Amino acid sequence: MRALTIGVHVHYIPVYWQRDLGYEKGLCPVAENWYEQALTWSVYLGMMKSR
Repeated sequence: MRALTIGVHVHYIPVYWQRDLGYEKGLCPVAENWYEQALTWSVYLGMMKSR
């Protein structure tokens, strides 16, 4: 997608991964699976159609 100049990002990292809180990976497998597959793309008011 980036090669096509489509801005994509990884967002919504599981909260317990963001800091060293003592939790192990695997605690919430559904959330972790979603995180591994999900992308978000930029959407903003000034976007223009490609020509």
